[in-house]
This record gives sequence, C-alpha cells and structure tokens, in this order.
Amino acid sequence: MERISLSGLTCSLTILFAVLLVKLRHNLLVLVRVVNECVKFLEQAYRDLTKVWHPDRFDDGDTRLRQKAEEQLKTINDAYARIQEAHLCINSR
Repeated sequence: MERISLSGLTCSLTILFAVLLVKLRHNLLVLVRVVNECVKFLEQAYRDLTKVWHPDRFDDGDTRLRQKAEEQLKTINDAYARIQEAHLCINSR
C-alpha cells in the first residue's frame, strides 16, 4: 500500500487553491469590464433619450405634448439614477 505524504497533499491543495483564485479574479475582472461597457452604452442611450424628450423641444404652444415630454424625461432621469446607484454599488466593492 502506498503512503500519501501529507505535506505533498497540502502543497498540491495550496497550488490548486491559488490557481482557482487567479481564475476567479480574472473572471471577475472580465465581468467588471462587461458591466462598465453596459453602463457606457446606457449612458449614451440616456443622452439620446434626453435629447428626444427634452421639454424645450416642445415649445410650440402645445402644453399637452410638453407635459408628456416632462413626464417622459422624469421617467428617464429616474431610471438613469437607479442605474448610476447600482453601478456605484458594484464599483465600491
């Protein structure tokens, strides 16, 4: 019967654990990059939507359209604020 060296097993487990940590760190960095790219895309979409729905674009006297634009812009701003909060939470960890 072959004897297993405890020190050799400990060394192997330590190396395996270190490799797993390196892979986990790499995967987390990739995930953070993906999240940051998504946030950049959402920021551009936010800018585009604010240009489309800015109430100053509806100054032609139609108060109904201006009110609708104000409501839409408020919804857009609220959604963007939530996205920013979530992004700050992810990056602060």
